[in-house]
Amino acid sequence: MTVHHDYTSELNTTYDADDSFFWYITFNNVSKDADGNIASGLNDYDTPTTFVKIDSGVQKYSFSSSTETWEYYGYASLDSLYNAAVNQYVENYNHQDNVA
Repeated sequence: MTVHHDYTSELNTTYDADDSFFWYITFNNVSKDADGNIASGLNDYDTPTTFVKIDSGVQKYSFSSSTETWEYYGYASLDSLYNAAVNQYVENYNHQDNVA
């Protein structure tokens, strides 16, 4: 995922950048009909419950050293997503992947 942040603090300092993180969706109990079309299961899904924090480094207020941050469901790197979504379950499934 890529999200664009355009932020100006009360100190008139700006942060204008695209930030990226990784997210997944897994579908449970998907079935196909006789023609190979998805018949059901697209309403039964899971997404990450882990948050990734993006820190602008821009000080928000003159009276505090805190910086503007945003949190999203997901992972900071593809490796961390893969470890959480695949590696911990690899012994339970015969999986194939093409992660680039």
